[in-house]
Amino acid sequence: MIILGDGEFDGIVFQATIAGYGWQYVCRTAKNAQLGVEGQVFSFHEVNVQPGERLGLTDVTFTLQAYGPILAVVWWETGYEEPIYLVTNMELVKEACHWYAKRFRIEMLFSDQNSRGFNLHQTHIAQPRRLARQMIAT
Repeated sequence: MIILGDGEFDGIVFQATIAGYGWQYVCRTAKNAQLGVEGQVFSFHEVNVQPGERLGLTDVTFTLQAYGPILAVVWWETGYEEPIYLVTNMELVKEACHWYAKRFRIEMLFSDQNSRGFNLHQTHIAQPRRLARQMIAT
């Protein structure tokens, strides 16, 4: 199982729980998130990358509580204004980016179902069968 999450899912309790199940995760995090390597603490935004680059920092700790080791990824996709910052228990940068890229498809689906499209959140449908039929239709 692979869990993909945005910034609200980057907490160390969440990461430890998912890893404890034997699952893999890739979560976006903030550029000011703290990383540690061999006693040195720094923020993601201090890592120098250029547009079109992906950089992985292996065996780092995450937050001042030093959770880890994890793989930290700085990914600046060509055409974007700034990089994104990921934390994962995967071993390869390319694999983490591959899976995280799929998250955007999911995000678009949620957006279409809610505020930018069909406004399912305002239907007040409480019966699972009726909600399932509405989701199929949309």
